[in-house]
Amino acid sequence: MIDLEKVRERKKIREQILTKLYVQWFGPEPNASALVGTKHELYPDSEHHRAFHYLAGKGLIDISPTGQGSGMNEVLAVFISAKGIDYVEELVEGKS
Repeated sequence: MIDLEKVRERKKIREQILTKLYVQWFGPEPNASALVGTKHELYPDSEHHRAFHYLAGKGLIDISPTGQGSGMNEVLAVFISAKGIDYVEELVEGKS
């Protein structure tokens, strides 16, 4: 049986990631449009790890290695895609 509370929690995590990336993209810092961090920082648990990869698989975000670090200390840059921007804006408009 599917745990509906877990489904809602997973969806919330994905929406939080997309919202954070949206705000980052349109923020005041023109050179800080990506969320940058180590895998350990970006993926504090398996739910976040799965959420990032789900969003990338759907084409809502792009995850790129920066060439720094290795293993869980590898530094990644995460950007929201055009499709992700549209998704967030539709989400916000739908909640209005």
